Amino acid sequence: MWHRATIKSRKQLSPTVTGLTLKIHETSSPPSATPTNSSFTFLPGQWVDFQPLPTSTSWKPKDSNKTIGGYSITSIPKSLPYIDLAIQSSRHPVAEWVTCHAKVNDLVNLRVGGSFTYATGEKSDASVKATTNDDNVLSNETTTKQRLLFVAGGVGINPLFSMIQQWHVDQRQNDRSPQPRAVLLYSARQEEDLLFVSELNEMVGELNDYFRVVLTTTAPATDYPAGIAALPKNDSVGNPKDSILRNIEYKRGRVDQDMIKDAVRWINMMDNAVLNDERNQEEDDDVIADLVYICGPPGMPEDMQRLLFPSQNDRIRFVQSTDDVHFEKWW
Repeated sequence: MWHRATIKSRKQLSPTVTGLTLKIHETSSPPSATPTNSSFTFLPGQWVDFQPLPTSTSWKPKDSNKTIGGYSITSIPKSLPYIDLAIQSSRHPVAEWVTCHAKVNDLVNLRVGGSFTYATGEKSDASVKATTNDDNVLSNETTTKQRLLFVAGGVGINPLFSMIQQWHVDQRQNDRSPQPRAVLLYSARQEEDLLFVSELNEMVGELNDYFRVVLTTTAPATDYPAGIAALPKNDSVGNPKDSILRNIEYKRGRVDQDMIKDAVRWINMMDNAVLNDERNQEEDDDVIADLVYICGPPGMPEDMQRLLFPSQNDRIRFVQSTDDVHFEKWW
């Protein structure tokens, strides 16, 4: 089902990523059909097909087969009728239009898709596995999960940011014990490429005992522009005392097994006897995450799965089974 939307604001989130806020119209507007009364809904983690209208500013695609782009929603359902997108610059006609030509009040068509999702907040301790049928109707299977690990690479943070915001809202409304815990491991080439850092810092500040964020950069120090310092190699460092982002940890290098092991240990620490009351607490290598969400560039999801399950002969594992690992692949 297509829905008409208006661009309400546009801003640069990084040197290569443009952020859009759109307002969904009350009725849907298929590209070549009569609008129908139908509410726009989505789950955190889903994406939209995004199609500029012919009347939009400077929208003159050279290839008629490339008039639709797909972009993850970075906001949460409670923000409706507004949604946020973060679109990376590329040579694709739609991305090029957004980053170079789109203006406030331009009209677009949107259509929701995707089964890489997190719960909508109706149950504060629940994760939702969502599937779509031929009519794009979501069918949700809800299970209680308490220890969450998110792993993002580059703009793969987009669907995870939506999920994490929803998790954050859920936890602020959650009075149960033990509180669920979550860690985000987020890697980008350079520090300027990291998105939503101030928002993540704020969430960590509010839920310091239950949420942890580790940011990593992979570019060699020699690749940084003059005046921009690379993060120290292999060590976690806090921001300077005068920094407003002091709640976040910083590292250099790709997300590796040591980072994952440290993150999974952390989400098992508080109320450990409750979360793992059926196992020997000294079996440190058996600590696990209930759910892992991964999104990043081609090859990253597979690499992360290999780190989560090193080998059949290795007693170290970080999740119970592959069914607990969910990822979005780019195409």
